[in-house]
Amino acid sequence: MLKVEIAATGNELIKGQIADANSPWIAEQLRIIGANASRIHTVGDEADALGDLLREIASRAHLALITGGLGSTPDDVTLRAVADCSGRRLVSNGEANRSGSVSPRTAPKQALVPEKSTLLPNPLGTAPGFCLSLNGCLFVFLPGVPREMKQMVTDSVLPLIRDQFADRLRPVLTQRLNVFGLTESGISQRLEEFPRLYPTIELGFRFVFPRIHLSLSADQAPTSPEELDRSKRWVLKKLGKNVVSAAEETMPEVLGYLLRENGGSISLAESCTGGLISRRITGVAGSSDYFPLSAVTYSNRTKKELLGVGESTLQQHGAVHEKTAEEMAEGMRRLAESTYALSTTGIAGPGGGTPDKPVGTVCIGLATPEGTESRRVHWDSGDRRANQSFFAECAMDLLRRRLLG
Repeated sequence: MLKVEIAATGNELIKGQIADANSPWIAEQLRIIGANASRIHTVGDEADALGDLLREIASRAHLALITGGLGSTPDDVTLRAVADCSGRRLVSNGEANRSGSVSPRTAPKQALVPEKSTLLPNPLGTAPGFCLSLNGCLFVFLPGVPREMKQMVTDSVLPLIRDQFADRLRPVLTQRLNVFGLTESGISQRLEEFPRLYPTIELGFRFVFPRIHLSLSADQAPTSPEELDRSKRWVLKKLGKNVVSAAEETMPEVLGYLLRENGGSISLAESCTGGLISRRITGVAGSSDYFPLSAVTYSNRTKKELLGVGESTLQQHGAVHEKTAEEMAEGMRRLAESTYALSTTGIAGPGGGTPDKPVGTVCIGLATPEGTESRRVHWDSGDRRANQSFFAECAMDLLRRRLLG
């Protein structure tokens, strides 16, 4: 059995200033190719502590991936720790110096690698990675910048592992789905028969706010791709329209696909979400094909003057109401001349709530060629930004379901 460990370095990690997102991502990539990590470590920017950890890992593992500490600042100590615990000198990397990718100020340190190590090119940054063997364990050292690290893992590290450990890998078949509108317990109830029907397939849940990522995975040996596909079809039937994507697309990506498929366009009138939906939709390349206009109509005056919300509506119902949301959506659809228009008006908190309209209340309007509908949702996380993110997802989900018929 291949023994694999992962470590992330950085004082900011052990002080809790940022979370280690690199290690879970690496573990998932390794799992897919059949190399399951048994331990994940976090260590600060201390050469002695890192050196002790490297020796400990080398005493029991066959493969280790280490991220961070390869830059040019004083707290980047990985190179020194590797040199100390392996007894290898740091030598100049001529290839890095010739590439022109290292600036003169950072070149002296970032062009150094331990002797008798193998360079791993970094196409997106200045600090190259490298790998070497310690006590029979293959160590792979990578920069901590997620964008650089992920590119290097994809381009260089995974092929290297497949080549070095081909006979010890147990590849995993995986399918992934994005789900919204159900809790983990709600999903579990709908899928409670899954383990009995598909005993060789593992069902996994991962909460990535505000969605739940659902994975179906199985070892390639006892489970065929056809069996995995059958299990996925069963899950899709049980979860229905709560499945946003049967792959890994985000809500805005799915909306873009559906709008193109229907030949439609969407405009937005946002109040409590403050432009968040607009930012998410425009985060998808090519969204200008179906997204002509948005407005953050935060005040009652702009709701009236720009969108045509009636004074009587605001007087009778207030800004946070289904009727107000409907008139906002209708006004934006007229203004943008779009096929569809979404609106949001609510109370994101932490203040502003009332007994009738507590914090966490949002009213969503959707104007379409066939008419206008609205929905009131209440959900309060206690955090304003989280509430806004949830409101935005609810609004986009309303349109997604409408486009699906």
